[in-house]
Amino acid sequence: MDIREHTLMMKITRLNDDYRLIGAVRGIAVYLDTFAIIRMAQESQQRRDRFLNCLSDGSADLLFSVANSIDLVGSNKTVKAFLKQIANHWFPVDLSVNAVCKREEQGLMGADAFTAMDFAQVVFAAQVQPYLASGGITHFSPDLFAPDKFIEWLELHKDRIWKDRNALDETLFQKVKEYRSRQKLDASWVEDSFPEFARFRRDKPAMFAYENIIRGFVMDRGTQPKKGDGLDLSHAVLGSAFANFAALDGQWKKRIESLPKPNGLARIYSEPELDQMVSDIERECKKIRMLRARGLLGETVFVG
Repeated sequence: MDIREHTLMMKITRLNDDYRLIGAVRGIAVYLDTFAIIRMAQESQQRRDRFLNCLSDGSADLLFSVANSIDLVGSNKTVKAFLKQIANHWFPVDLSVNAVCKREEQGLMGADAFTAMDFAQVVFAAQVQPYLASGGITHFSPDLFAPDKFIEWLELHKDRIWKDRNALDETLFQKVKEYRSRQKLDASWVEDSFPEFARFRRDKPAMFAYENIIRGFVMDRGTQPKKGDGLDLSHAVLGSAFANFAALDGQWKKRIESLPKPNGLARIYSEPELDQMVSDIERECKKIRMLRARGLLGETVFVG
C-alpha cells in the first residue's frame, strides 16, 4: 500500500503574539462517512479504542470533511465525545468536489487540492483563538482543536448548513440533467467528453472518481439522484481519492468499486465491514511503526 504523502494532523503554533493553525505531514489517511463516525462512537468500545490507538500513536490520521460536520450538527454527546478523543489527529477536507477538481486542473495535488484550512482557520479564530489570546487557555492540549469544534461552530451558523446542502444537491441534479440531455441528442457524447479519465491518474484522483461517477449517473437513466446525494457524492469522491482506507455507504461503495481499474483509490468498506477496516488499519500502522523504527520514514514536515 502506498502511504499518502499528504496525510496531515492539526497543530497550533505561536508566532509573536498571534496563534496559527498548521498541518503536519504524517502516515496513513482514513476517511469515515458520517454513519461510520456514529457507529464508531456508539457501538463497540473495543473497536473504538483500537481505532483511536492507531491515531494516537502517530501512524494514522482522520481526514475529516466539512461534509461530516454538516451531517453531525445536532449529534449526541457520545458522538461529540468521540470527535474530541480524535484530538489533533485529523485534517480538514473541503466540502466542494468541484473546487477540489478545479485545484487539480490547476496542478495542485494532495492536501493542496483538498484542504479546507481556510474554513478551519475561521472556526479556530472563533472557537479557540480568543481564549488563547485572553489567557483563558494556557497550554496546547491535543484536543484543543479537535473535530468537535467544527460541529460547535456550525451549530451556531445553521443557515450555512442548509445553504450548502441544497447547493450540493442542486449542482448534482442540474449536471446530471444537462448531461443526459446531451447524451440523448448524441449517443457518443459521454465517450467523447470523458476520454481522459478512462484510466486513473495519480495527479488527479478526485477528477477521476468524480467524472466517472457522474458518467455512471448519465448512462444509467434508471438511477435518479436524490436529496442528500450531493453530500454523499462529496464523501465518496474525496474519501476514495485521498484516503488509504474509507468507510462509505453501501451504494456509494459499489459506485467506487465499479470505477475503471487498476486505480489508486482508497480501500472501501461499508457498514458491516467496520471491524475488518479497523483490523486492516492496525496492520498497516504496524508497518508504519516498523519503517519509522528503521529510519525509513522522514521527519515530520510542517505546512501552512
